[in-house]
Amino acid sequence: MKGWGGFTHSRTAPAAFTGYFWDADQEHSERSHWERDQNVLILIDAPGATAESLVDELEALRLRIEEAYLYYGLPQKAVWITVQPLSILFPDTSD
Repeated sequence: MKGWGGFTHSRTAPAAFTGYFWDADQEHSERSHWERDQNVLILIDAPGATAESLVDELEALRLRIEEAYLYYGLPQKAVWITVQPLSILFPDTSD
């Protein structure tokens, strides 16, 4: 991550964001329900990088996050990593 531009994260405890996802029970549809999900957002700045160029590093990050959840006894059904383009509108020109 040192090669990236920087990162920001939301509060972890209590989690800053709450979301919901549909937990579908394929065998017993009556057990399907909306599950509440506490979320932490991590924003990583990687100017000039493409999603494809970051796949290996982001997969390693996802595995480390999953390991941390397991260590604390909180296994996750999924750890999502999404990638969006980054445009810096007003770059620092103080050099």
